[in-house]
Amino acid sequence: MIDEIVCSLSGITPTDETIMFDPPKQPEYLPVGWIKVTIERKYPNPEWIKLQNVKKGLVEAALTQIPEEHRNLQRQNVELQVEAQYAQLEATEKYKMTVIDKETVFISPPEADEEIMEEYENLMELLGIDFEDDEQEQESEVQTAQEGGDQTADESEAQEEPITEAAN
Repeated sequence: MIDEIVCSLSGITPTDETIMFDPPKQPEYLPVGWIKVTIERKYPNPEWIKLQNVKKGLVEAALTQIPEEHRNLQRQNVELQVEAQYAQLEATEKYKMTVIDKETVFISPPEADEEIMEEYENLMELLGIDFEDDEQEQESEVQTAQEGGDQTADESEAQEEPITEAAN
């Protein structure tokens, strides 16, 4: 899991400090500050296309054995029989209708290296992702949380609104 995380731009791996701060718990682990980029592409399965051609050929071959005046009436029956013959095969992973190629790469924290930050910014721009607004919002939330975390317990209690009970 953690051994698979390597920055595709620099070849570095997460530091022990990063892992200690946020130890891996799930299979989809991502160290703090790291970026995971996943690209998926869906396309027709060539094996499924071959199988459809085989089925079509079988239907046409079976129809040639039926007198021409009855072919149109029998076409649906023949197609149904061929579909039934190949239904179990089509239910397997190898013959599913589409295939998805999936590639995942990782980018180490961009703020740690100027060149990585430049490449990260280029990637975000190329993809049309406005990352600056998100980063500013996250920095603001972290700063607010840190400021709130500096309060003592007495200060936090003093800021709470008093609870009054309504008389029946």
